[in-house]
Amino acid sequence: GASVSFNAGTPEGYHFMRFENEQGDTLGLTTPMNLIIVQDTLVVTVYAIDTIEVTLEAENGEIETDTLRYSWGSEATFTAVAAEHYHFLNWNNDVEEPTLNVNIYSDTTITAIFELDTHLVTLPEVEHGMMEGEGYFGWNTIAPIKAIADEHYHLVGWSDIEGYNTDLVRN
Repeated sequence: GASVSFNAGTPEGYHFMRFENEQGDTLGLTTPMNLIIVQDTLVVTVYAIDTIEVTLEAENGEIETDTLRYSWGSEATFTAVAAEHYHFLNWNNDVEEPTLNVNIYSDTTITAIFELDTHLVTLPEVEHGMMEGEGYFGWNTIAPIKAIADEHYHLVGWSDIEGYNTDLVRN
């Protein structure tokens, strides 16, 4: 019989598994493979789809998904869920929707970016002085507000917008 060499090219997203005949018998596990042909023979190349690993990163929140292993080219869905007092900003590919649908073609890292909630502090106009320090401040951070009394006046206390006395630190 004649010696024939078989060399399997591998399609993208797949890997070579084996050569087999039409009955499903394994003829070889490596490529290239040399085979001595003594009769009509159908040689089939068997491939398997690649499995892709996804790594998830999320600080101040989490990413919900069904699995971290995907078949090459399959669609994956990830949902960003912010921790308390944080909100979702965007994914590492700049998509700003909290649900991300992507096709997976290679090992990859998916990162959800979260940001601390901020709140606007506004200051009213006051008689006999002024206040400084309004702006946006992160949740549970100190807002440096300064009361400046007009000449011949002094600060006697603080109150919130509803008129309640508040315990604020004086420097």
